Amino acid sequence: MASHWSSSHKQFWSAVRYGAIATCKKPVVDEAPYQWSAAGEGPWCLFEASQEPWNAHAWRQRNEKAERKRLCGESKRKAKFTKLDLTAIIVARGLKSPADVMAYAQDHGTHKMQEWVCANQRKLGEYVQEAFDWQEAREAAKLEKETEWALLCRKAEEACPYKAQGCGYAQAAQQFFAANSKTLDASELAFALRAVIVAGPSKTARCPLIVGPSNSGKTTLVLPFDHLFGHSQVFHKPALNSSFPLVNLSKNKRFLFFDDFRPIEYAQATIDVSTFLSLFNGHPFEIRQSQAFKHGNEDFAWQKGCCLTAKDKELWLPWGAVSEEDVHHMKNRTQVFTCHAALKDLRRTEPCVPCMCQWICEGATQADARLALQSLPTIEPSLPALESIVEGLAELGARARIPKAKQEALHVELLQLGAVNVREVGVSDWRGLNAFVQLLPFEQRRFLQALSA
Repeated sequence: MASHWSSSHKQFWSAVRYGAIATCKKPVVDEAPYQWSAAGEGPWCLFEASQEPWNAHAWRQRNEKAERKRLCGESKRKAKFTKLDLTAIIVARGLKSPADVMAYAQDHGTHKMQEWVCANQRKLGEYVQEAFDWQEAREAAKLEKETEWALLCRKAEEACPYKAQGCGYAQAAQQFFAANSKTLDASELAFALRAVIVAGPSKTARCPLIVGPSNSGKTTLVLPFDHLFGHSQVFHKPALNSSFPLVNLSKNKRFLFFDDFRPIEYAQATIDVSTFLSLFNGHPFEIRQSQAFKHGNEDFAWQKGCCLTAKDKELWLPWGAVSEEDVHHMKNRTQVFTCHAALKDLRRTEPCVPCMCQWICEGATQADARLALQSLPTIEPSLPALESIVEGLAELGARARIPKAKQEALHVELLQLGAVNVREVGVSDWRGLNAFVQLLPFEQRRFLQALSA
């Protein structure tokens, strides 16, 4: 059935309003019309679909048209000015400060706008911020529906904005991993970051802690998280001795990033040991809040991504209210990645979100592939007693309480490398073995402790 539409219907909402909303000239409409679209969208709530989407320029032009009619006598309505009118002008004209708003009102505003702006002068700073929050609400709502890992993967597909002149971040990240290859595996760090971003911290997905000296690049490596999620949506390290250190944690934060964090010092009077253990294990705890505004503390559990960096010197030295046992439990909530090399020219490095997301996605994929290969059944023939071929391996595995099957996997790789005694295998060699990576975190720790004993 062919139909004719007036050229005044330039948007979808206008056509829907014409067909679904009764008027004086068109008092009868179909209350339950058949809905169809070529793209397969719908069904819609026709009342919602018939509402005109807010647009700053359209709202401003509508008000200007009404003012013209009032000035020439065509309309007898009294002049008015509202906060939404101010919002439209701020967004449409790109006013970024209270001074911008007042200058615009003085030079170009109507009398009613000048009166309103002058009467609300002290609140203009809030109104400017609220205007841009209003403008960005649609995009913010879309981002809120997108998971943090999905956002990271989407950004990884974007091109590097600094590629033409040479990305300083990409070069710094490559230099960082190359200089610390003996103590830090890029794919292992990427795997840990993905695990904690997808499901939050837990016993099986511990919070990554990058430890190293000054100018080692540990902060530079993960600083783009601030730009990925937005600075306001990342919870940063609270001030020492703050009365309410975690009160902002429940304000729609998407990531936790404590840079240059000193857990023992903070445990004295800011983030106590019990709170630290619950925070980085995904368990519920109470956030201390001011009783002047809240009736009691707020129950909370952090179940999103997190990352810590810290200087290695005396990082876990117990003192004050923190005992050695407390330190042991706190260390178990983190997965430590150690770097030793110092890098140059880090101050010139601009954070690059696509490049950071790319090495995280690629590294996590490499870790998955390595785990898949390790899970393949072996066709090696039965081997004689371990101690008769690689001396000391059986005693080492027994002291570390490593299961026999995993000892055999270590044995196979050592044989392939030509080892005859565990004393000739260094720590970096152990970390490079696929069978060693397959060990659980506490098994790796016990194994390395038994090795140094």
